[in-house]
Amino acid sequence: MFDDDGILYRSPEVFIACATFPRGFATGIHNHATQAIIGVWAGHEDNRLYQSVGEGIVSCGTRRVDTGGVLSLAPDAIHDVHAPAARWSGALHVYLADITALDRDEWLDPGGRATRFDGVELERRWMAAAESTGLVVQR
Repeated sequence: MFDDDGILYRSPEVFIACATFPRGFATGIHNHATQAIIGVWAGHEDNRLYQSVGEGIVSCGTRRVDTGGVLSLAPDAIHDVHAPAARWSGALHVYLADITALDRDEWLDPGGRATRFDGVELERRWMAAAESTGLVVQR
């Protein structure tokens, strides 16, 4: 079904991707280290939001972004995106830098320490979820 990684445009100043999440998928807690604007075009995203406190993070609520909705995240924002359990979701993600070139962090849980973001592992988890839910069919 998908034959690319969703990247629509990439430069040092802006990175635009079409993010499609399998039903029930969660990205894991991460930051972007740049401003992000997310516009949902299918389904919804539940963004669990966190903030840095000392050497850890604490939850500061959840923001649902429904179809047609937009979420703007500050450069220091930390979140964990959850797709609906019953269907996939799709959104346009616009970052004001090339996020693949930035040092980013992820957390296994809110009580844990930050580690370097592992995009390869996120892609592996995404593919496993996409295949298991039928979003992607391997040929």
